[in-house]
Amino acid sequence: MTIEIPVIDLTPLREGDIAARLAAAAEIRAACTDTGFFTVTGHGIPADLLTRTRQAAETFFASPEDRKNAVLRPPEKISRGWNPPTDRTLANTLGTDTPPDLQEAWAMGPPESGKRRLFHRRCGYPVLRPQ
Repeated sequence: MTIEIPVIDLTPLREGDIAARLAAAAEIRAACTDTGFFTVTGHGIPADLLTRTRQAAETFFASPEDRKNAVLRPPEKISRGWNPPTDRTLANTLGTDTPPDLQEAWAMGPPESGKRRLFHRRCGYPVLRPQ
């Protein structure tokens, strides 16, 4: 069985009217629901920044464990910092008891939650709600 990964153009989220943004959001929702993955285009991120970011990630993940432990995610399991192998078990979110995941991950986000509505309501909701 072959699964086709959807390709979604994000340009409407940056430049489109409400109808275009809602259509793009519907594509994202369908991809997350149907396949769980998607590839994006039209994100507006310069290619050289993507290349440098990928190189930094490769360097970080090839680093010794003691260096990565210096940025270990907080004990509250807030999704910030390095998640070592076996730190997460994503299948448990589906109610399936499985061994821990063998992958390691890096997560980041705003250092503080801030006071903007973005942090207190569902992200995107005020922007995407039809008038």
